[in-house]
Amino acid sequence: MLYIRGSLEHMTVTIKAYSYIRMSSETQTKGDSLQRQLEKTKRYADEKGWILDDSLRDMGVSAFKGKNIEDGALGKFINLCRAGEIETGSVLIIKNLDRMSRQRPIDAFNIFTSILKLGVDIVVLDDGKHFTEDNMDMGNLFISIGGMVRAYAESERKSQLISSAWARKRANGTEKKLTRRCPAWLVLSKDRTHFEIIEDRVATIRTIFDLCLQGHGYV
Repeated sequence: MLYIRGSLEHMTVTIKAYSYIRMSSETQTKGDSLQRQLEKTKRYADEKGWILDDSLRDMGVSAFKGKNIEDGALGKFINLCRAGEIETGSVLIIKNLDRMSRQRPIDAFNIFTSILKLGVDIVVLDDGKHFTEDNMDMGNLFISIGGMVRAYAESERKSQLISSAWARKRANGTEKKLTRRCPAWLVLSKDRTHFEIIEDRVATIRTIFDLCLQGHGYV
């Protein structure tokens, strides 16, 4: 919301800023990357005199398929804007536009403009660009669209590489197992051709089944 300071004669409006941080993998959440982003965002907000809310996060969420919009924090933020619970004139701060979306450029652009149309400005920390609905610099806009195109192309390339890798694994499935995942009483052999029994765990499983057959268990 917008905060009002001072007397009626000298009223100043303090803007509420929302920091949105998205990291697509659990690996990215480790280390000091998150802390660096938070510190950089706080410095920027402090310089502007904005009140910062840094709780808007999608950790371990990919933006390639729009998960952060469908059921993530960014989608909830947009819904709050539509409901009027986020005041117009507020600011959404992001590290880069690819944190917002890695979907097709047309979809990413729709998300971008929909936030602006709801009266919320967008600040991109990496290049210092400040976008508003009424003050849209076409040069900056085209640069940003180019960034959306690159983000989608990169995610599409990675998706194809992963799909190809799994296709190769499936093709070799008769020789080697596709994954190490298995019941807790099994373990994948070193040559990945079969699963081996962990005898002490199997004994426990057999005991459980024997007791069940004897009528023991929860009532």
